[in-house]
Amino acid sequence: MLRCYCALIELAHSDSAIHAEAILDHLADYHAAVVRAEAGQPALMITLPAEDLAHAIEMVHSLLRVTGHRPIRVEVMTSDELDYRS
Repeated sequence: MLRCYCALIELAHSDSAIHAEAILDHLADYHAAVVRAEAGQPALMITLPAEDLAHAIEMVHSLLRVTGHRPIRVEVMTSDELDYRS
């Protein structure tokens, strides 16, 4: 059974935000948004269906490889957990 997971992906370079439109276009099916991480670095927030946490993490890394951007931090949790933290 698939569950809904959210991923906060902190990007390695602050100039990655310049490419935000292209990144968002590529990740449009995952309700992507560009946000600021705690350290002020650009980050992506995506939502994706997955079988379990390991599957969600694997999908996030696969999606990022295609964009050419390297993450420095990835945090993945269920959407219920994200709602609880908010």
